[in-house]
Amino acid sequence: HGCPAVCGTPDPARGCCVRIAGAADSCGPGVGRRLLEAVKSACPQGVHRDVNTGNHRAIAFYRREGFVETGEGVNPNSGLKTISMGLGPTPM
Repeated sequence: HGCPAVCGTPDPARGCCVRIAGAADSCGPGVGRRLLEAVKSACPQGVHRDVNTGNHRAIAFYRREGFVETGEGVNPNSGLKTISMGLGPTPM
């Protein structure tokens, strides 16, 4: 069907690392926010993720949702630069 999906990987050092993905034109507005709310409920220790620096739409979304930048890195799959973003306790 193509709707966005959530994949969370609990990591004791970082909290839940999350990927929210899907075809942008396949679901209605607010789906990402609803999925993120479900993830935040399931991960009270915090949610942390890496976002490709060129993904301005995702970075803006996470900032609006209260995430802050916690570092930089490189996407191991693409080699692109990333921004680490977190909500909740800062990862060690």
